[in-house]
This record gives sequence, C-alpha cells and structure tokens, in this order.
Amino acid sequence: MRAKRQASDFLTLEKKVIAKGLCTACGTCVGVCPRGLLDIGWVDGDAEPCLAKPPCPECGICVEVCPGKDIPLLQLEDTVFGKKRNPERDKVGVYKEAFSVHAVDVNVRESGAAGGAVTALLAYALDKGVIDAALVAGFNEEKPYRPEGKIVTESEELTKHARSKYGGTPPVNALLSGAILEIFTKKQKNLIKQYGCITKQLRTTR
Repeated sequence: MRAKRQASDFLTLEKKVIAKGLCTACGTCVGVCPRGLLDIGWVDGDAEPCLAKPPCPECGICVEVCPGKDIPLLQLEDTVFGKKRNPERDKVGVYKEAFSVHAVDVNVRESGAAGGAVTALLAYALDKGVIDAALVAGFNEEKPYRPEGKIVTESEELTKHARSKYGGTPPVNALLSGAILEIFTKKQKNLIKQYGCITKQLRTTR
C-alpha cells in the first residue's frame, strides 16, 4: 500500500528541487497539477516550472511525481515490467531483444537524427488507427529555439517534430493533462513518444 502523502506544496518543490538545480524541466509537475496552477516559465533560456496561479492547495502531487528529488529506477521497473533487474549485470535496462533499425521511407529517414525509426513507427500507428494522437517534442513556432511538447494527430506532421532536441530539455510532460483529457473525452488511444530521461518521470505518475 502506498504511504500517505505528506502535506507539501509547490514551494516545497521549489526549495528542494528547483533552487538546488535538480529540476530536469520535464514538465511532469505542470502536467499533473489537478487545478492547473503550474506553468512552464523560462529563466536564462531554460524551461522551469512556476506557480502561475497561486495559492497552492498543498496536495503534494507535484512533489511526489518529481524525478528531481529521486528516481527509484529499480522499483519503477518492477512496477512497470514486473521484473527485478540486477543493475550490476543488466546495465542497459529491462528489454527482450535489441535491434538496429531505420525507416524505409527516405523522407522520414532523412528527417530523423538516427534513422527515423520512431517517427516511422508513430506514422504507421496513426495511419493504421492504432493510436489517434502522439505526444512528441517539437519547437515553439514563434521562438524556434525553445523546445516544447506537441500533440500530433496526422502522420504528415511528424517529420516537422523529428530529431532529438538539444536546445534544452523539452517540457513534453507539461501536456499530460491535456492529452489525458483528450483520451477520456474523445476515447482516443494516445501514445507518448518519450526520451529515456523523460519516460522515467512519466512512470513516477503511475
């Protein structure tokens, strides 16, 4: 049974994580805030969560899901995959098989940073109706140097948001609440395309 959540608020997150430089700018706290009080601000060119609509009700959810304070990786793997990993022997993580792949479509392959395999898989899933939308990392149209999350519903849009983003961590998870709302209101089968470092954050919300 999960331990009872201790009373805490965004100020706790700010003190324990953000002020100490431990924030990864994943946006998870923004995406899971039940009242939509948090937002992504920009400080010296870097994304940073902020309390946009005070006061904070001290529900403690943002603090609980934040990976900046702790990522219990082995425990998360056991919860998600049902398998306990020996970190000394299996350093890569939990997996069945490993492959080297690339997209068959030349345009998709050339648009990607390392073969466009993920973009090709998402395009296939959208075209075949396996998913109705994908939550991916893109760039702000008005400020193209700022990475941000995008909800994509057409496969043709995917190549615009292909390649890894090195302009700072894209706060993709800030769109979680919007994506979840889409799932429940429209019964969509969303898929989240994630970098390994952001996927860990997402798993803390389970």
